[in-house]
Amino acid sequence: MASLAAAHKGYFYQDVATAYFLARSLVESVRSTTVDAKSHASDRFDDLLSLGDDGTKVRRQFKHSESLMAFERSFLTSETYDLRLDQLIKSWQSDPAKVRAMEYRVCVTWRKPTANDDRSLLKRSNAPSSFAGQSSCFQLNVDVIWPKRGQPLFKCLKHTKRADFVAFAKRVIIELECPRASRDLDRPGPMEQLLLSMLSDPRRLRSLPESATGSSRSCRAANPSCIQDPRS
Repeated sequence: MASLAAAHKGYFYQDVATAYFLARSLVESVRSTTVDAKSHASDRFDDLLSLGDDGTKVRRQFKHSESLMAFERSFLTSETYDLRLDQLIKSWQSDPAKVRAMEYRVCVTWRKPTANDDRSLLKRSNAPSSFAGQSSCFQLNVDVIWPKRGQPLFKCLKHTKRADFVAFAKRVIIELECPRASRDLDRPGPMEQLLLSMLSDPRRLRSLPESATGSSRSCRAANPSCIQDPRS
């Protein structure tokens, strides 16, 4: 029952984060947003796909934790959080052309790493925060995880080619300290506050006809995954 409760909390966080991006799509240059749709059996970035007007695709996966734990290497080497690094690489390689993205984001509420060994795995990224500056973006430190003339630090990469790891590392963003959710709209947490702020400020939304147009572009009826939750 405990694992089921944790799953429901994770789904709630995913839903609120998704609602925030759908609200943003009304005021930003977004051609379409696809929600909770697996593109293949091993898909690890199926929570959200955003397609910009310029053709740029970004895939996001959201992870929420009740505890204030910090990022550590086990998150990338075990299957506990579906983020084992070799499986993330396989997921990216398996993406068909229609969803193959320029950027893959793991958006998590975990704190920045505290142990030196864990801090060395990441390096700061210049990528913008997905949440109005309320998160910290990192990239994998290629030279530490797999030195050019050495063996991979993680055993899970033993069947992976270094070139594939390097190519994926250029595309993946580890977004830490994403705003947390309270799951109580009477006492909204940072994530709910972001969403409510976006929806309650008429200056940030277009006029009704334009909003309707933006909504139809963001969630097209022709693509059921844009408007339906496969979990239902």
